[in-house]
Amino acid sequence: MNIKDKHASYEQARRRNLLTTTTVRIFGVPLQARASDGYIPIWWCGIGLDGAEHRKTTYRIWYLPEADIVESGKAEGFSFEGHRVHWYDVKRDCTPVEESFSPVSLAHSARLVLGNRFEGAPRWWFGPAEWWFDREQVPVTLDPTAGPTGTKVPTTIKP
Repeated sequence: MNIKDKHASYEQARRRNLLTTTTVRIFGVPLQARASDGYIPIWWCGIGLDGAEHRKTTYRIWYLPEADIVESGKAEGFSFEGHRVHWYDVKRDCTPVEESFSPVSLAHSARLVLGNRFEGAPRWWFGPAEWWFDREQVPVTLDPTAGPTGTKVPTTIKP
């Protein structure tokens, strides 16, 4: 047996070292979906940086820019709901996009839209739903938090 068979080549080690220092490893399950042009959708399953890895399966959906993916492959011994997790080495300045949902206040939205539409209309037009269109602004004061000088400063927000 030749000693070269036991060790990786210097060029392979050098390339791996260069990739490790210039990239961040993202773990995820590729999703079969029509993605935005130039992005790959994944279930985000972790991150690795400078040899330290954090692996955690989630239902968070990330979109990775294809142009920022340097290398990719299948992660060994890592799966999520029967799907094989892949790794993606991306440039350090890569900016993935996370899909998220936010609850919406229907009363507030109606007040914003319909309140402007009926500006100057008689109040009796609104009937029993008059409270929806109440234009009075009520300020909200949050608990004081320590400011840069150490003093507590209350924060007031006006809608």
